[in-house]
Amino acid sequence: LHYPLRRQRQMCIRDRNGGNGDIIPTQKNILLLSKSAEKIAAISDGNEGYWLVSYTTPTGSFGDVYNTFHSFHITSAGIDLNTVRSTYNGCATNDGRGYLKISPDGTKIAICNQNQLHTCLHNFDSTSGRVGPEIEQLITQNAPYCAEFSPSSEKMYISSGQFTITTTYLHQFDITASDVNATRVELHSAVERRAGLQLAIDGKIYYARPGENYLGVINNPEADGLACDYVNDAVNLGTGISQQGLPPFIQSLFIVGIDFESTCIGDITRFSVSTNTEDITSIFWDFGDGNTSMLASPAHMYEFTGSYEVTVTVNTASLTQTNTKTITISNPPIATVITNYIICDDNTSDGFTPFDLSTKDVEALTGQDIGDTYAVTYYSSMAVSYTHLTLPTKR
Repeated sequence: LHYPLRRQRQMCIRDRNGGNGDIIPTQKNILLLSKSAEKIAAISDGNEGYWLVSYTTPTGSFGDVYNTFHSFHITSAGIDLNTVRSTYNGCATNDGRGYLKISPDGTKIAICNQNQLHTCLHNFDSTSGRVGPEIEQLITQNAPYCAEFSPSSEKMYISSGQFTITTTYLHQFDITASDVNATRVELHSAVERRAGLQLAIDGKIYYARPGENYLGVINNPEADGLACDYVNDAVNLGTGISQQGLPPFIQSLFIVGIDFESTCIGDITRFSVSTNTEDITSIFWDFGDGNTSMLASPAHMYEFTGSYEVTVTVNTASLTQTNTKTITISNPPIATVITNYIICDDNTSDGFTPFDLSTKDVEALTGQDIGDTYAVTYYSSMAVSYTHLTLPTKR
């Protein structure tokens, strides 16, 4: 088949380096931005890809004012160099120092600038990669250096301080409150250098202690105020010395994911969780229709079409995680018979002629339920399913 313009091919991805990953020699050292602040973070796009977000000038190549988020989409096909750009001047800065963090649920972005006395909080759309306008300026007592979200993405912790020795602070904010700044609680202060924060796989938040043999730990990040249990000398590094930073991670790896398959009415929908935490001790599912389960991988049949809020609560020896995902149960599509596409060769008589399969969309969608969403996909044969043309989603 000869598809014009919109032909796509699925890529066969083979395990490299025994499944541990490797660098493709011809696809390395690709310059994404020639100028950037020291801010970078990544988060799941909710499917199989990720968003890599940095902060720089509008062009990412010149200028003295940092005011633009650049989001790069990463999939199995590589990095899309066409960035999604979001420019806002409310927290613009000419000082690139400080962290950028994305909430584990992928809905919020916090940005810390060392020449300001507040941290900027924005909404983030993990589907499009677009950063929304600033929604809060969280006031700090010194220059903000790092922010971190609790596993539920409802609490925020901000460490403030400077490169030189000054009074540093660690604060908690409840970002679900109507007046976020009114919820600020001071957890710790000391005369030392600034330090980073990082959520870890055990659900705790770790705090770097510059020049010390210890790390600080927030043991219960979801608890209000001092109940979050910050311990200053929590992790003994032995002969090791902490500096100002901690290794960043993809925040979405620290929350339990909900996986499901089969969402047509009359089919059994099967659920499972994906998590990087320790062994699960118990699990509880709420399917959003009044039914629940305590199985690790339950199967459930919905009685009616519609959207349902599915919630799972996972318990381990040291952590409880909850996540919610909306699923839509739809009527199964109708297998419509499509008439043959007959076309003669063009004037070149080379055995090929272009044709547009999208003209068959109307036939494929005839009789489908109004309101449901369908993706019309064409394949070159029943056997060769890796070569196909995917058309825009139709209703």
